[in-house]
Amino acid sequence: MTIRYYFSPATCSLAGMAALELAQASYSPVAVDLAGDRAELRAINPVGKVPALAIGNLVITDTIAIIYWLAGRFPQARLMPVAPDEMSAALAVMGWFGSTLHIIRRQYVRPALFSPDPAAQQTIRAAAAPVYWAELQRVDEWIAAQSSTGPMTSPGVQAYALLFYHWAASDGLAVRQLPHFTALAERLLSHTGVVRALELHASPLLNK
Repeated sequence: MTIRYYFSPATCSLAGMAALELAQASYSPVAVDLAGDRAELRAINPVGKVPALAIGNLVITDTIAIIYWLAGRFPQARLMPVAPDEMSAALAVMGWFGSTLHIIRRQYVRPALFSPDPAAQQTIRAAAAPVYWAELQRVDEWIAAQSSTGPMTSPGVQAYALLFYHWAASDGLAVRQLPHFTALAERLLSHTGVVRALELHASPLLNK
């Protein structure tokens, strides 16, 4: 089984790559220049976006779906819970990452996606800033409350959470003021493969 993983620094492809590393999967990372023509990427994913996980004719292009697939293909890594109730809770948290936290962060760093008007963009960014930080604090609280059980203890969920810690650091936020989130990130940083994923994504977490 040959796995190719299409990624680009500064994007959400970090989460899936971290999960690949935690699963100890053998894969070939394929860097994509999003400013280029993306021809190779479009050949498997017509919308030309990362991440994209390609296994033969199968192509998976959503972070949650990628992590879910890895959990099933590499069960020994225990990326996700097995029990239906616990799996549902983990998927709900990951869904919130993608549908809420990701969008709030996008409003903060790329307000032009939401309005062509420069004044409106400033308003969007200013409004998003406190919400962005409040939601990162929410993740910190979740981690604190689930120190031994719960969705945030699953490696697959943690791989996705690491993306947002990495992004917040990239955005210049004081992430070390989030003690439980910081502890989670530091535990993942003890994993050689996760460090490799962070290196490929030019993460500021490696600049200590």
